[in-house]
Amino acid sequence: MKIKTTYHIGEYENTVGISIEIDDKEEFSVHEGEPEDMSFGRNLSDIHSIPDMLQAAYEAGKRGEELVMEQEDEE
Repeated sequence: MKIKTTYHIGEYENTVGISIEIDDKEEFSVHEGEPEDMSFGRNLSDIHSIPDMLQAAYEAGKRGEELVMEQEDEE
């Protein structure tokens, strides 16, 4: 299983975001935005995918898959 984490810096350099890809498929993405949009129903809605990502990692470990982690900073 390959997990790639990318940190994003917004166009005004005062906002940040994070994206997580599992096996080259984006599974999770959160970016700062307007305060009124920072809720679980809007900008933070990808948190609902965390249990599925944990389950996928657990299953990969049971199958004996190697865990490869990458980190990237993007501007």
